[in-house]
This record gives sequence, C-alpha cells and structure tokens, in this order.
Amino acid sequence: MTRIDLPVRERVPDYHYDSPQSRAILDSLTGASLAARAAVYDFVAQFWVASATWGLELWEELLDIAPPPGQSLEARRRAIISKMCGAGTCNSEMVRHLAQALTGYEAEVVEHPEDYTFSLRFVGDTPGVVPIDRQEIIDTVEAIKPAHLQFIIEAIKWSNLEEQGFTWADMERTFPVWSAFDGKFFINRRE
Repeated sequence: MTRIDLPVRERVPDYHYDSPQSRAILDSLTGASLAARAAVYDFVAQFWVASATWGLELWEELLDIAPPPGQSLEARRRAIISKMCGAGTCNSEMVRHLAQALTGYEAEVVEHPEDYTFSLRFVGDTPGVVPIDRQEIIDTVEAIKPAHLQFIIEAIKWSNLEEQGFTWADMERTFPVWSAFDGKFFINRRE
C-alpha cells in the first residue's frame, strides 16, 4: 500500500484533523483529489485499445473506421485491433497474429501454394470445441490478403471429435440443434 492509498486520517497529523475547520477542508479536498485521480486514470486508460471506452471514437477516427450504431465496445475494440494488425505486407505471420488478436486463441497458417490457398487452424495445450466469430475473421483477412489467394478456416473434422471422445449421443446432448454447433471451431493439440 502506498502513502496515497492510505485513508486521509492516516496521512494527516492529529492536530490538523482534530480541528473542525481543518477537517472540513481536508474532507472537501479528499473528494476533489480522488475525483481528479480517477479522471487521470480514466484518461490514461484511453491510450490502450483494450481499456479504452470514450477514447474508442478517437481510435476509430484515426484509423478511418465507421462502426455501426449500437455496436458493443468489445466489437469496436476488435475492429480497431484488426485494422492495426492489418497494416503492412500481408504474409502468414500477419494472418496468424491477426487471428490470435481477434480470437484470443493461438493460430497456425498453413500455406498451399499449388492450390493458391492458405488455411487457418487453431492450436493450444487443451484441445476442444470453442465458439469463434467466423465472419469477423473472414472479413478481416479478406481485406488484407492478396486477391488471387483463397482463405480457408479449417472446419471441425469427425476425427477431432473422436479425439475428444465425443459420441453421437454426446453431440446430441452438447449441441441439441445445428445452430449450436455451427460456428464452433476445434482447438487442435499443439505439436
């Protein structure tokens, strides 16, 4: 605990705090200084996209992004991050970093030069089925990739589900309708 985090009573000598006039001054200055401190912390938070709130408008203006009305703060942050990650020459490393920034999952890019395609797969220490916003990744990568290449996100294979010990009964119980399964991706075990 730093001195500034101590209550006012512990930072001021007794003879000042015992006086009603001094106490009134200290109490009013405490409220004002705490409000100023909170304002400074809030201002500093706007320098980072991950913690920005009212400053997102400035980030969007800087990057020439026009968010749809009513979009959540998290969606606006992802749009800013994807625009910032998409600057420069597009290569597999850029796509990998972009996918990780958008999803929070580690990604690998597999290039298939003979087919003019490249694919994205997610990897981690713990394999499993996770929800990922497919359209957001596709839109972001399509905006930065070379036009002659096709982008593919690897779908879940039955072998992935078998690896996790899923049976048809488990699938029915976990995903009672197709829409509950659609849009999910598999985190492959890191090799």
